[in-house]
Amino acid sequence: MPGLFACGVLEDDPMRLNRIMLYIVFVFRIFRVVG
Repeated sequence: MPGLFACGVLEDDPMRLNRIMLYIVFVFRIFRVVG
């Protein structure tokens, strides 16, 4: 699950976590437009 993965990344690199979250939201929006 992305949430559990994000929790593990949060301790290592908060900036990377933010980037991953933005990427997930971006992909989610694309799927909503396509579907």
